[in-house]
Amino acid sequence: QRTRSPSDYLSQAQAEGFASPQLATIDVLSRGRLTVGCGAGWMTEEFAAIGAPPFAERGRVTDEHIAVFRELWTKDDPRFDGELRLISEQIAALS
Repeated sequence: QRTRSPSDYLSQAQAEGFASPQLATIDVLSRGRLTVGCGAGWMTEEFAAIGAPPFAERGRVTDEHIAVFRELWTKDDPRFDGELRLISEQIAALS
């Protein structure tokens, strides 16, 4: 039986560098049964309230968040220099 995250992950609401280890931990504790839903969002006012990138860019932002997750979860030395994110230095600072 799969384990679902309690709610879908709104990519603009939380930095993937913080969400990634939390989700990975849940996946380990559930023995690989975690399913994560990643949403782009739908409420313009919500984006303004949390200081997220512009609502019109939500699809592109979500695509990049998913790419960052894949990099963090599948590489021993993750690097990602995207249009919106540059995580190589952030990861190095955490090591």
